Amino acid sequence: MRVSRVLLLMVILGCGMTSPLPAAIVTPEGEVIEDQPARQEAPADDDDPAPVKTPSKWPSAKSRSFGIGFFLGEPTGLSFRWFFHEQQGIDALAAWSWGYDHHTRMLFQADYLFRFYDLIPIPEGDTALYVGPGMRIGGYDRHRWDDHDPDWWFLVGFRVPGGILYQVKSFPLEVLFEIAFVMDIIPEIWPGFNIGLGLRFCF
Repeated sequence: MRVSRVLLLMVILGCGMTSPLPAAIVTPEGEVIEDQPARQEAPADDDDPAPVKTPSKWPSAKSRSFGIGFFLGEPTGLSFRWFFHEQQGIDALAAWSWGYDHHTRMLFQADYLFRFYDLIPIPEGDTALYVGPGMRIGGYDRHRWDDHDPDWWFLVGFRVPGGILYQVKSFPLEVLFEIAFVMDIIPEIWPGFNIGLGLRFCF
């Protein structure tokens, strides 16, 4: 009986040296009990999950066709815009001008603008340079407001504005800075310029 146990152990050891076997337990009676293979745990994923961006509840200013706000400068008034194309649109302004030349003006002006995006990248917004032809009409005080009583004349002129437009991506708001060359032709030929800052809510 003892010899048979010794032979059995030698056979088991010999098999273990020639081929890989799972660990086993041998009872005093010669029974071989195989261990259950160890359960392998899945490797931990060290990579952090990508952050999920919550979409804004407000649309971007660039995605809106219309905008209304104010323009502060020369002249100052109510600003409106209509973008019917991604790179083209119309700006309008109903304004009052105290006049750098001491002549008061009441004006309505409109411009056909071409916008060029991505020339000046700014984070968290869309930035465009714009330029285009325009026209203005209104009333013109021929007398200097610091010398005489008002003497209003009809005014017609042309303008060529250029500026930079910044549109917020997370809220329908846009800011602009503009300079325009102006040439009045009625009641008299008179060159000039406009300059100012604008703020509009888009819808």
